[in-house]
Amino acid sequence: MAAGHAEGGPADDVLLDSYDQERRPAAHHRIVLTHMAFCAEASTGRIPSWLRGVAAPRAAPAVPALLDRRRLVADAMRLISQLRVNYRHSPLSVQGYRDLRGAPRPGDRLTDAAVSLGGAPRRLHQLLAGPGVHLLLQCDAAPPPPQAVTDSHVTVLRLANSPGLGLVAVRPDGHVGFQCGRADPAGLIDWLALVGAATHPLRV
Repeated sequence: MAAGHAEGGPADDVLLDSYDQERRPAAHHRIVLTHMAFCAEASTGRIPSWLRGVAAPRAAPAVPALLDRRRLVADAMRLISQLRVNYRHSPLSVQGYRDLRGAPRPGDRLTDAAVSLGGAPRRLHQLLAGPGVHLLLQCDAAPPPPQAVTDSHVTVLRLANSPGLGLVAVRPDGHVGFQCGRADPAGLIDWLALVGAATHPLRV
């Protein structure tokens, strides 16, 4: 996920193990959906045949009305595209000191929003398009310790339109890896070391 400082170290082992833990359930879910769609379309069984020959024609007049339900269509697209996938049980998803209320939980995909860095509003996902880990600080949050920003793959963004003392660390894939409601320098450095974006954990 993040570039490690040394090949073959503990961070590399954690990253390799986390990929299997995170993506295997998502891949299994995708395979199940694919098999269900194929079965409904091509199976010669009694139930799939009845669905195609009887239920589908009867339900066809309701399709335009369903497609007008934007919330329903959006939920279906999120399911198909795996935008609802989360990694809350991953070893890379860590909760720091105090929960940051209103923010996605560690392991959740970070949603897009209009944010300000002190100038004109910008889209959050555009700011996160660059490589590496992004640290999103609320406007009153303490700056991260120097050990957190020595790596070229760590970018710090202070959100002027987000009041509070919290911080969210966003993985390169757009999921939250770490968050805290108040300054937690040791927790942040430990997490950065875990993903290979810091050399040594900070001990206080």
